[in-house]
Amino acid sequence: MKIILAPMGSDGDIRPMIALAKSLQQSGHKPFMVIPLNGKEICQKYHLPYHLVNIDYREELQRLLIATFRIRMAMRHDEIVAQFSGLAKVVEGADLVIGGTAQFAAVHVAEALDIPYYHTPPVTIQVLPSKHYPPPLTIARPLSQKMPEWMNQILWRIYYTLLNRIGRSTINRYRRGLGLKSTRRPQEMLKRYIIAVDKALDTVPADVKTDFGRRRSPRSTRCCGSRWQPHWPSVST
Repeated sequence: MKIILAPMGSDGDIRPMIALAKSLQQSGHKPFMVIPLNGKEICQKYHLPYHLVNIDYREELQRLLIATFRIRMAMRHDEIVAQFSGLAKVVEGADLVIGGTAQFAAVHVAEALDIPYYHTPPVTIQVLPSKHYPPPLTIARPLSQKMPEWMNQILWRIYYTLLNRIGRSTINRYRRGLGLKSTRRPQEMLKRYIIAVDKALDTVPADVKTDFGRRRSPRSTRCCGSRWQPHWPSVST
C-alpha cells in the first residue's frame, strides 16, 4: 500500500510519524512523507521519500509568541495555502492518508480523491469532546481540571465554534477548486482519529459518542470518530 503520512508541526509532531513510516516500510508498505521545512533533515536521516510544504513551524511558533490576533489569522491563512499547494498531485494514487496535528488540507484532498483519511492528534484522548475534561488550550489549565461537567461541555462547544471559523473561507475556496461543496465545520472533518495510547494510561470516556476499533499491538491503537465507518485498511504494524 502507498500511504501518505502528513504531519504538520514541530519535531515532536513529526518524529512519531517517522517511527510509523519506518514500521510500515519494514512491513512492505510504501510510506511517503508530506512534511514542513523543519522535517527535512529527519526524513533524509531515515531515508524516507518526502514532499516539502513551504512552512517552517519552528519559525511559526516563535512568531506566535508575539503575534496579535489579526496577525495569527493571517498566519493561519498562509499556513493553509502552503499546505494545499501541490498536495493533490502528491496524494493521487495513494491507498491511505494519515494527517497529523496542524494538518488542515489533507482531509479535503483525500475526500476529493476518494481516499480514506485518518488523523493523529498532538495529544491522546483529550481531543475527543467529553464532559470529564475541558478542551485543549484552556486558560488556567490546572484549575480547569476541577470545573463542573456542564462547564466542560460549554467550553467544548465554544472551542469547536472558534476552530471552525478560523481559516474556513480559505479552506472552502480550495474545496470548491477540488470540486467539493463548502463546509461550515471544517475542523469537525478531522474526527477520524488514530489514537495510540497504553491502556494503563488512558481510555476513551464513556460519554464520547463514537464508534472505535482496536488493533492489538504493544500499544493499543484506536480509530475514533463520530462519522467513522467500521472499516480499517489492512495495514500491518
